[in-house]
Amino acid sequence: MDEKEIRRIVLKVLADLSSGQGETPRQRMYLLCLGAFDHRFIDFLQEVPHEKYDITAIVPAEWNEAQREAIRQYPLQIALPDAVPEELDGSVTVVPVVPLSLVVKVALGIDDTFSSQWILRCFGAGSKILLLQSGLQKFTGKEPPHYVDVILGYYRTLLLEDIWIGSTANLQNEWFAAAEAAIPAAELPQASSAQPCQRDSREVFIDKRIVTFSDVIAQAPGTCIQVKPDAIVTDYAKERAEALKISFARR
Repeated sequence: MDEKEIRRIVLKVLADLSSGQGETPRQRMYLLCLGAFDHRFIDFLQEVPHEKYDITAIVPAEWNEAQREAIRQYPLQIALPDAVPEELDGSVTVVPVVPLSLVVKVALGIDDTFSSQWILRCFGAGSKILLLQSGLQKFTGKEPPHYVDVILGYYRTLLLEDIWIGSTANLQNEWFAAAEAAIPAAELPQASSAQPCQRDSREVFIDKRIVTFSDVIAQAPGTCIQVKPDAIVTDYAKERAEALKISFARR
């Protein structure tokens, strides 16, 4: 290979590298299409900024070909709910239609369905979750007040676990205002009284207003988590910490 040929190859490589400069890598998005086909799946795909996301739609095997073809009109891949991916880090999961059963199971940490297993796996991966507000199951107005309070409590738990309830506008802009902004402070669960860390324990400081389940499971068993004086530890986080023999101390 002569010098002229080497020069040509080098220039081509440089040109290829330069052509990719300034392009922002697209983020992985998983679209959980739960249950029967619904027009809200199409509504979401019409609004989502496709230039920002590589979308994989998880659709039930029961959908017919016409229903699958309806979403194939958009730039995405289709997969069946066979298994939750091992690698959810850095991804976004969107649920356009949200069954009430999913809200309850996730709030209680129950993973006996594919969809609840997926969401709980997202907790472990620290990946973002968006439930579309337009897809929430509405009250009829005939429910007993206590039932309504219980269900609203489950939604508050999801917010405290860093699940976002919003719209496609959240995908256009920077992610996540603090979860506590969505709930009156008086309704937030208070952290349990914290004891000083044991001298021989591993110490980690979490500089957050709300310490969640995902913060706890990222730590090794026996760790002492130091939190801010006004920090709030969610009930789910405290339960998991107790199981892992993780303690809390206020800095």
